[in-house]
Amino acid sequence: MSISINLATNSSISQTRSMRPFIVLRILVGIFALSTVVLAVILAINNRTTTETNGNNELCVTSYCVKAANYLIESIDETVEPCEDFYQFVCGTWIKNNRIPDDYQTTASPKQ
Repeated sequence: MSISINLATNSSISQTRSMRPFIVLRILVGIFALSTVVLAVILAINNRTTTETNGNNELCVTSYCVKAANYLIESIDETVEPCEDFYQFVCGTWIKNNRIPDDYQTTASPKQ
């Protein structure tokens, strides 16, 4: 009877020894997966915080900025769909309100 117990114990030990590389491999894969998830979370948090604020959120309200914004807004033709005719959308009202002499070859806005 003692011989059969020894054989069972020996086969159990050899199975444990043959499984060691797989156990170590599973542990290493688990550590790698956990490290990858932690790194991805850290990078996502870092990226989100840097894109939300750039430190310069001040609105320009000088007379020059207000005049420039007004000039641009008054040049837009809101009756035109920008996806269909972007040039007309952006410059349409300016072209309607400013007479362009026949001898001019361009319709560029004059410097003011």
